[in-house]
Amino acid sequence: MSKSTHFLHDVPKNEFEILADIIRDKGGFNCSLNQKEDYDNYYNYVEATINELLDYGSITFASQETYNVVLKDVCDKMKVKYTSTEDMGEALLEKMVSSIFEKLNDDEKREFINNVFKNEEEKKGIFMKGGGILFAALFKAGGFASYQLSLIIANNIARMVLGRGLSLAANAALTRVLSFVSGPLALLMAAWTVKEIAGPAYRVTVPAVVYIEALRSMMKARESGALSLQEPLDSKNKENVRDDGVIYL
Repeated sequence: MSKSTHFLHDVPKNEFEILADIIRDKGGFNCSLNQKEDYDNYYNYVEATINELLDYGSITFASQETYNVVLKDVCDKMKVKYTSTEDMGEALLEKMVSSIFEKLNDDEKREFINNVFKNEEEKKGIFMKGGGILFAALFKAGGFASYQLSLIIANNIARMVLGRGLSLAANAALTRVLSFVSGPLALLMAAWTVKEIAGPAYRVTVPAVVYIEALRSMMKARESGALSLQEPLDSKNKENVRDDGVIYL
């Protein structure tokens, strides 16, 4: 497995299972990925899932390529501008969020910004300059705002493909954002993404790669400690939470 996907061994298992299900669902009868229980251990299951994705990427290239090559192919397919192979994933996420943001009306933009961002200067900058530049900087920084933006993408990709979202440790800020995007923003994301998915390979690689890059950004934010600084779940959001503190979205 290439270094660029090794982090998937460390993501929460419920989040990784969404990736495997996306590949199975979009791969249809041609998918050879078995259920988790069919593998000797979890490591082999993760390896098999990535190899299955790379096999779909090979439909475009006639031989199995690295994940970075498949990522580049998806970025090119979705007309993402990037300056190097290192920033392709962040550029892909920024393209998705900024494209959706620009389609919102002023009231929707204001609600989105107020729910995602705490910093008043960031809020002011997005309204004055547009979302693209600041969204790109936020993904690179890996703080709590980038976590929420990545969560928006991952959750809506899962809902679009599988009809269900992620199950996550809850807090009030996250539930506010996800409540908002479950409406008009989710529909915009689905419409923007679906029109880019054509052909048997891209039906698998586009949603899977976007989801992987969202997971990568979420892991970066977790490792930075950004999530531990945020407010805990408040009482009005507790109705969606299990006894073990997991919220179903």
